[in-house]
Amino acid sequence: MVAAAADGELSCAVVAGDVRRLMALHDAGTLPDPRDGQIARLKAENDTLRDRIARQNATVEKLTAFKTLALSRIAAQHEEITRLRSTQPDPDAPPIARLTAVPGPGQTIDSSSRRTRESRAGRELLGERPGDAPCGVSPRPG
Repeated sequence: MVAAAADGELSCAVVAGDVRRLMALHDAGTLPDPRDGQIARLKAENDTLRDRIARQNATVEKLTAFKTLALSRIAAQHEEITRLRSTQPDPDAPPIARLTAVPGPGQTIDSSSRRTRESRAGRELLGERPGDAPCGVSPRPG
């Protein structure tokens, strides 16, 4: 390791220490080849990059599936809107039923007076007779 001194020149102590360490390793016959360290570092970096690529591929697959689902839903909605907007009904489709209000339990619509049984029962409880004007309304003069 080489370090720079505060004035920009190399520190002699650091350089001398590195030289002594390398000389000792060389004398012992265990001088590491710098290429071995570089190979190990590059292999570790490759493994990291492969993992990163695998995660990105998984994300791309999920997003592609989501996109396909979203597009199919949009296409189905478009077809439904087009079908509903069409002026001529599809001959194969079942007829569209007209919805009408359905009276609740205990209610039936009296076709002659358009009053429900419940409203009649309520007026009878107030003491009105059929033919009397509703509560608070005076009868029309004659």
